[in-house]
Amino acid sequence: MGSAASIADDGALKVSNLFEKIDMDCNQSLSKYELRRLCEMNPDAPAVAFLNELIGADEDGNISLEEWKAAFEKELAKGEAETVAVFDSCDQLATVLWDERTADVFSQMDLDNNGGISKSELTRLCITVGYKNAKVVLDGMFDMFDADSDGQITKTEWKAMFDKELSICVANGTGTLAWFEELVTLWKWTKTTNLVGL
Repeated sequence: MGSAASIADDGALKVSNLFEKIDMDCNQSLSKYELRRLCEMNPDAPAVAFLNELIGADEDGNISLEEWKAAFEKELAKGEAETVAVFDSCDQLATVLWDERTADVFSQMDLDNNGGISKSELTRLCITVGYKNAKVVLDGMFDMFDADSDGQITKTEWKAMFDKELSICVANGTGTLAWFEELVTLWKWTKTTNLVGL
């Protein structure tokens, strides 16, 4: 990241982006589980003390985006170097977590394990789960993801689209991506269902 000035200049956007990356269940709040997951990834990271402080101070079990921003504002008051180290550390941990999550969702959607998601795979999942507007949603969504129009969404295309949409969502202040929540719902369903025969 570089400096506390950059946190102050465009900090709200960066802090919001970080929040979205960590919000694994897309419920627009950070649970103690989600924060602990970051701490477990690298217990020696500079962010761990900051995250543990948030976990300890939280009364209702969830950190809202406003509470998250306030915690960073409080951290900024401690000093520029410390804030940059904490933010950079949180961002590195969150990026790994975000990459793991998007890769896991991709793996669950790739029913034939060929390294790509076809429109038929995505359609079968949506119809099986009971999405009534599956065709309309899928046509638009598939075309967005399949950047090279080869009929397969590769892991690279999948991640690039998630990263792009996350940035747009945060920049527009629109909150959690609704379509990502839908995919997480599908992902959770695929983890608990035998997909053989779909």
